[in-house]
Amino acid sequence: MLDPDEARTQFIAAAEAAVVRLVQITDCHIQAAADDRLYDINTRRSFEAVSRAAADSNAGLDLVLATGDLSQDASATSYQYLAARFVEIGLPLFWIPGNHDDDAIMREHLRGKCIFAARQVLVGNWQIVLLDSTIKGAVGGCVSPHQLEFLDSALREHPDRHALVCLHHQALAAGSEWIDGKGLQQPQQLVDALK
Repeated sequence: MLDPDEARTQFIAAAEAAVVRLVQITDCHIQAAADDRLYDINTRRSFEAVSRAAADSNAGLDLVLATGDLSQDASATSYQYLAARFVEIGLPLFWIPGNHDDDAIMREHLRGKCIFAARQVLVGNWQIVLLDSTIKGAVGGCVSPHQLEFLDSALREHPDRHALVCLHHQALAAGSEWIDGKGLQQPQQLVDALK
């Protein structure tokens, strides 16, 4: 649910109306302790390399999309760490939760300055629609009827804009047994909504 203090739609300027340049950051899996590892990778060090690269190249970028599993343990500490790094990138940043995240804790800590929970971004000739595909307690995802209604409304509201639809869970099979089992339940509903 959207915070009543946060607008559903955010307008931002693009360097060029026809072209939107963005960075997508996903699956950071940040944990509370700085030295915690996931699959023998220090996720903070990995994320810091990515965020430095985004900050270094931000002169030509319009925004950042953070598309879920930003935290591994859904701790306040992990989101506070992420918020500080996101501000350093220096670009408007829009986020959605993934199956490892806690939306309520994210809303508390991932806000302000250049960090937004808006689910529709109007930028140049484009609109970006950010859907929450999480199912509490499940690894896989689903685009709920409410989210499909929101998508339909956004697309009808701005038929003259190109649309980029983002969600954490993949809608189409990738050909990987490991990842395909973690995708959307009933992906055809989303595919049909985009026709």
